[in-house]
Amino acid sequence: IAGDEGKREFFDAARTTNANELYKKAFAEAIDPDTLAPATLRSIDTLMTRPSMQRALAEGRELASESGITINQAGKGNVEALHYAKLALDDQIAATGANAIGPTRKRALMATRDKLLDVMDEMSPAYGEARRQYAADSVPINRMDIGNRLYETLKPATTDFGGITRENTAAFTKAVRAGDATAAKATGFKGSKLADILTADELQAVNNVAKDLARKANSNELGRAVGSNTVQNLISQNVL
Repeated sequence: IAGDEGKREFFDAARTTNANELYKKAFAEAIDPDTLAPATLRSIDTLMTRPSMQRALAEGRELASESGITINQAGKGNVEALHYAKLALDDQIAATGANAIGPTRKRALMATRDKLLDVMDEMSPAYGEARRQYAADSVPINRMDIGNRLYETLKPATTDFGGITRENTAAFTKAVRAGDATAAKATGFKGSKLADILTADELQAVNNVAKDLARKANSNELGRAVGSNTVQNLISQNVL
Protein backbone atom coordinates (compact mmCIF):
# COMPACT_ATOMS: atom_id res chain seq x y z
CA ILE A 1 0.00 0.00 0.00
CA ALA A 2 2.85 2.38 0.82
CA GLY A 3 4.41 1.84 -2.60
CA ASP A 4 7.78 3.51 -3.03
CA GLU A 5 9.16 7.04 -3.29
CA GLY A 6 9.30 6.99 -7.09
CA LYS A 7 5.70 5.89 -7.40
CA ARG A 8 4.48 8.62 -5.08
CA GLU A 9 6.52 11.24 -6.92
CA PHE A 10 4.92 10.15 -10.21
CA PHE A 11 1.38 10.55 -8.85
CA ASP A 12 2.27 13.83 -7.17
CA ALA A 13 3.70 15.25 -10.40
CA ALA A 14 0.58 14.20 -12.31
CA ARG A 15 -1.64 15.85 -9.71
CA THR A 16 0.38 19.07 -9.86
CA THR A 17 0.25 19.20 -13.66
CA ASN A 18 -3.51 18.65 -13.78
CA ALA A 19 -4.11 21.17 -11.02
CA ASN A 20 -2.01 23.87 -12.66
CA GLU A 21 -3.84 23.49 -15.97
CA LEU A 22 -7.35 23.37 -14.54
CA TYR A 23 -6.91 26.15 -11.99
CA LYS A 24 -5.27 28.34 -14.63
CA LYS A 25 -8.32 27.81 -16.83
CA ALA A 26 -10.65 28.73 -13.97
CA PHE A 27 -8.67 31.86 -13.07
CA ALA A 28 -8.70 33.04 -16.68
CA GLU A 29 -12.48 33.14 -16.76
CA ALA A 30 -14.06 36.57 -16.72
CA ILE A 31 -17.11 36.37 -14.50
CA ASP A 32 -19.73 39.08 -14.73
CA PRO A 33 -21.43 39.37 -11.29
CA ASP A 34 -24.61 40.51 -13.02
CA THR A 35 -24.95 37.07 -14.62
CA LEU A 36 -24.85 35.22 -11.31
CA ALA A 37 -27.96 33.85 -9.67
CA PRO A 38 -29.52 36.15 -7.03
CA ALA A 39 -28.98 33.51 -4.32
CA THR A 40 -25.28 33.29 -5.20
CA LEU A 41 -24.94 37.08 -5.11
CA ARG A 42 -26.57 37.20 -1.68
CA SER A 43 -24.21 34.51 -0.41
CA ILE A 44 -21.21 36.45 -1.69
CA ASP A 45 -22.44 39.69 -0.12
CA THR A 46 -22.96 37.92 3.21
CA LEU A 47 -19.48 36.39 3.09
CA MET A 48 -17.86 39.73 2.34
CA THR A 49 -19.28 41.22 5.55
CA ARG A 50 -17.45 38.69 7.71
CA PRO A 51 -14.25 40.04 9.33
CA SER A 52 -12.47 36.76 8.72
CA MET A 53 -13.22 37.02 5.01
CA GLN A 54 -11.89 40.57 4.78
CA ARG A 55 -8.67 39.50 6.51
CA ALA A 56 -8.41 36.44 4.27
CA LEU A 57 -8.73 38.56 1.12
CA ALA A 58 -5.89 40.83 2.28
CA GLU A 59 -3.70 37.89 3.30
CA GLY A 60 -4.56 36.14 0.04
CA ARG A 61 -3.24 39.07 -1.95
CA GLU A 62 0.02 38.83 0.00
CA LEU A 63 0.25 35.08 -0.67
CA ALA A 64 -0.29 35.68 -4.38
CA SER A 65 2.33 38.42 -4.38
CA GLU A 66 4.88 36.01 -2.88
CA SER A 67 4.34 33.85 -5.98
CA GLY A 68 4.73 36.82 -8.30
CA ILE A 69 0.99 37.15 -8.90
CA THR A 70 -0.66 40.55 -8.64
CA ILE A 71 -4.32 40.63 -7.65
CA ASN A 72 -5.85 44.06 -8.02
CA GLN A 73 -9.51 43.14 -7.86
CA ALA A 74 -10.87 41.34 -4.81
CA GLY A 75 -14.54 40.63 -4.92
CA LYS A 76 -17.43 38.99 -6.63
CA GLY A 77 -15.95 38.40 -10.07
CA ASN A 78 -12.38 37.41 -9.27
CA VAL A 79 -12.06 33.65 -8.75
CA GLU A 80 -8.29 33.83 -8.28
CA ALA A 81 -8.61 36.39 -5.48
CA LEU A 82 -11.18 34.23 -3.72
CA HIS A 83 -8.98 31.15 -4.20
CA TYR A 84 -6.05 32.83 -2.45
CA ALA A 85 -8.41 33.98 0.29
CA LYS A 86 -9.40 30.33 0.71
CA LEU A 87 -5.70 29.39 1.02
CA ALA A 88 -5.28 32.08 3.68
CA LEU A 89 -8.21 30.58 5.62
CA ASP A 90 -6.63 27.13 5.27
CA ASP A 91 -3.42 28.44 6.85
CA GLN A 92 -5.29 29.94 9.78
CA ILE A 93 -7.27 26.76 10.39
CA ALA A 94 -4.19 24.52 10.18
CA ALA A 95 -1.99 26.71 12.41
CA THR A 96 -0.42 24.96 15.38
CA GLY A 97 1.73 25.90 18.34
CA ALA A 98 1.87 29.57 19.28
CA ASN A 99 -0.17 30.52 16.19
CA ALA A 100 -2.95 28.01 16.83
CA ILE A 101 -6.50 29.33 17.22
CA GLY A 102 -9.16 28.20 19.69
CA PRO A 103 -11.72 25.50 18.81
CA THR A 104 -14.65 27.93 18.60
CA ARG A 105 -12.83 30.25 16.20
CA LYS A 106 -11.59 27.28 14.20
CA ARG A 107 -15.13 25.99 13.70
CA ALA A 108 -16.24 29.46 12.61
CA LEU A 109 -13.40 29.76 10.09
CA MET A 110 -14.08 26.28 8.73
CA ALA A 111 -17.73 27.24 8.20
CA THR A 112 -16.66 30.39 6.36
CA ARG A 113 -14.23 28.46 4.17
CA ASP A 114 -16.80 25.79 3.32
CA LYS A 115 -19.36 28.44 2.43
CA LEU A 116 -16.77 30.21 0.29
CA LEU A 117 -16.04 27.01 -1.62
CA ASP A 118 -19.75 26.42 -2.23
CA VAL A 119 -20.09 29.94 -3.62
CA MET A 120 -17.00 29.58 -5.81
CA ASP A 121 -18.26 26.32 -7.28
CA GLU A 122 -21.50 28.10 -8.17
CA MET A 123 -19.64 31.08 -9.63
CA SER A 124 -17.19 29.04 -11.67
CA PRO A 125 -17.94 25.47 -12.81
CA ALA A 126 -14.32 25.34 -14.03
CA TYR A 127 -13.11 25.96 -10.47
CA GLY A 128 -15.35 23.18 -9.17
CA GLU A 129 -13.94 20.86 -11.82
CA ALA A 130 -10.39 21.72 -10.77
CA ARG A 131 -11.15 20.97 -7.13
CA ARG A 132 -12.81 17.64 -7.95
CA GLN A 133 -9.92 16.58 -10.16
CA TYR A 134 -7.40 17.50 -7.47
CA ALA A 135 -9.34 15.41 -4.96
CA ALA A 136 -9.44 12.45 -7.35
CA ASP A 137 -5.72 12.74 -8.09
CA SER A 138 -5.03 12.82 -4.34
CA VAL A 139 -6.61 9.40 -3.68
CA PRO A 140 -3.62 7.20 -4.65
CA ILE A 141 -1.25 9.59 -2.88
CA ASN A 142 -3.34 9.50 0.29
CA ARG A 143 -3.39 5.70 0.16
CA MET A 144 0.39 5.55 -0.05
CA ASP A 145 0.78 8.08 2.77
CA ILE A 146 -1.49 6.01 5.04
CA GLY A 147 0.32 2.80 4.12
CA ASN A 148 3.68 4.42 4.82
CA ARG A 149 2.53 5.77 8.18
CA LEU A 150 1.35 2.30 9.26
CA TYR A 151 4.53 0.70 7.94
CA GLU A 152 6.68 3.16 9.89
CA THR A 153 5.17 1.89 13.15
CA LEU A 154 6.82 -1.49 12.46
CA LYS A 155 9.82 -0.50 10.33
CA PRO A 156 12.27 0.46 13.13
CA ALA A 157 11.95 -2.96 14.75
CA THR A 158 12.16 -4.97 11.54
CA THR A 159 15.05 -3.07 9.93
CA ASP A 160 17.18 -2.05 12.91
CA PHE A 161 16.75 -4.86 15.39
CA GLY A 162 15.59 -7.82 13.35
CA GLY A 163 12.28 -8.47 15.05
CA ILE A 164 8.88 -7.02 15.82
CA THR A 165 8.69 -6.03 19.47
CA ARG A 166 5.56 -5.95 21.60
CA GLU A 167 5.79 -2.16 21.62
CA ASN A 168 5.74 -1.96 17.83
CA THR A 169 2.91 -4.47 17.61
CA ALA A 170 0.92 -2.37 20.06
CA ALA A 171 1.70 0.82 18.11
CA PHE A 172 0.57 -0.73 14.84
CA THR A 173 -2.67 -2.18 16.20
CA LYS A 174 -3.42 1.10 17.96
CA ALA A 175 -2.89 3.00 14.69
CA VAL A 176 -5.26 0.63 12.89
CA ARG A 177 -7.89 0.86 15.62
CA ALA A 178 -7.72 4.67 15.46
CA GLY A 179 -7.97 4.45 11.68
CA ASP A 180 -9.58 7.82 11.00
CA ALA A 181 -7.09 9.66 13.20
CA THR A 182 -4.25 7.82 11.46
CA ALA A 183 -5.67 8.80 8.06
CA ALA A 184 -6.00 12.43 9.13
CA LYS A 185 -2.39 12.59 10.33
CA ALA A 186 -1.05 10.83 7.23
CA THR A 187 -2.92 12.97 4.71
CA GLY A 188 -3.00 16.26 6.60
CA PHE A 189 -6.78 16.51 6.22
CA LYS A 190 -8.77 16.40 9.45
CA GLY A 191 -11.87 14.96 7.79
CA SER A 192 -10.07 11.96 6.28
CA LYS A 193 -11.66 8.54 6.86
CA LEU A 194 -9.61 5.37 6.55
CA ALA A 195 -12.48 3.44 4.96
CA ASP A 196 -13.02 6.19 2.40
CA ILE A 197 -9.40 6.20 1.21
CA LEU A 198 -8.26 2.57 1.29
CA THR A 199 -9.97 0.05 -0.95
CA ALA A 200 -11.92 -2.78 0.66
CA ASP A 201 -9.06 -5.22 -0.11
CA GLU A 202 -6.45 -2.84 1.31
CA LEU A 203 -8.46 -2.27 4.46
CA GLN A 204 -8.89 -6.03 4.90
CA ALA A 205 -5.15 -6.55 4.42
CA VAL A 206 -4.33 -3.96 7.08
CA ASN A 207 -6.80 -5.52 9.52
CA ASN A 208 -5.39 -8.99 8.79
CA VAL A 209 -1.86 -7.81 9.61
CA ALA A 210 -3.12 -6.36 12.89
CA LYS A 211 -4.87 -9.63 13.75
CA ASP A 212 -1.78 -11.69 12.88
CA LEU A 213 0.42 -9.50 15.05
CA ALA A 214 -2.06 -9.73 17.91
CA ARG A 215 -2.13 -13.53 17.64
CA LYS A 216 1.67 -13.64 17.59
CA ALA A 217 1.83 -11.48 20.72
CA ASN A 218 -0.74 -13.65 22.49
CA SER A 219 1.14 -16.81 21.52
CA ASN A 220 4.39 -15.45 22.89
CA GLU A 221 2.75 -14.44 26.17
CA LEU A 222 0.98 -17.79 26.61
CA GLY A 223 4.23 -19.68 26.04
CA ARG A 224 6.19 -17.56 28.52
CA ALA A 225 7.06 -19.13 31.87
CA VAL A 226 6.15 -17.27 35.04
CA GLY A 227 8.91 -15.29 36.73
CA SER A 228 11.95 -13.24 35.78
CA ASN A 229 13.93 -13.71 32.57
CA THR A 230 16.61 -15.60 34.50
CA VAL A 231 14.05 -18.02 35.95
CA GLN A 232 12.41 -18.42 32.55
CA ASN A 233 15.76 -19.27 30.95
CA LEU A 234 16.58 -21.83 33.65
CA ILE A 235 13.17 -23.47 33.24
CA SER A 236 13.60 -23.55 29.46
CA GLN A 237 17.02 -25.24 29.82
CA ASN A 238 15.57 -27.89 32.11
CA VAL A 239 12.71 -28.55 29.71
CA LEU A 240 15.14 -28.93 26.80
